[in-house]
Amino acid sequence: NGLPLQMRPNSPDLKTIYESLVADEFKKISECLPRNFSGIIIDAGGYIGTSAIAFSLKFPHSTIISVEPALQNFQLLKENIKSFDNILALNAALSFQKNQKIPLYDRGTGQWGFTTVDHLPKNDANRIETVPTITLEELRDQFGTATVLKLDIEGGEYELLKNSRSELEKIDFIYIELHQRIRSEITEVFNDFIKDKLVCRDGHEKFLISNQ
Repeated sequence: NGLPLQMRPNSPDLKTIYESLVADEFKKISECLPRNFSGIIIDAGGYIGTSAIAFSLKFPHSTIISVEPALQNFQLLKENIKSFDNILALNAALSFQKNQKIPLYDRGTGQWGFTTVDHLPKNDANRIETVPTITLEELRDQFGTATVLKLDIEGGEYELLKNSRSELEKIDFIYIELHQRIRSEITEVFNDFIKDKLVCRDGHEKFLISNQ
C-alpha cells in the first residue's frame, strides 16, 4: 500500500507485516472507536512497528506509544515508523515492576518470540540482553490514561494481569494475546480478570476486552 518497510530475511517479519497491515488484525478495535479518535494507544510488544502503524492508519489523530524490549527489533521499529509523527517508540519491557533491569530470553521461535519470562527450560532460555522495565502507571503519568492497550508480550501478560489489575481496569479496551505455552497459569488468571467484562475472541489466542 505504498508504505516503505524494512524487514529481515528468514524471520517472522513478513508474516507480521501481512497480519497487521493486509489481513487487518486489529479490525475489531476499529469497530469500537471512531476514526477521529484522538486518545492514547499503548502498543506493548511493538516488534518492528507494524501494529503501531496499523493503529496510526486507523486513528491518525491518536497518540501511539510502542513499547518493545528487544534492541534488534526496536531498531527496525524506529526505522519503520519514521514517517508517522503520532507514534512514539520506547525500548523497554512492560512490567508491573518499576525501575528494574530484567533479562530478555530467546526461545528459539524467531525474533517475535523473545520473552522476559525467566523460568523457561534451560534449552529454551538463551539470555540475549538486559532491558529496563516500564509500568502502566509510569506510562499513564507520562502520557495520560490510555484508551487502548495492545498486549502481546510473550508470557509477560501473566504478571500484568496478576499484579497490575487496577491499572488495566482503567483502560477501556485491551487487545491481548495469551501465551499458554510459555505460562500455563495464564488461563486461570485471565478468566478471573474477564469474569465481569465483555470479551470478544479474535483468533486462537487473541481477545478484545472491554472495561466500559
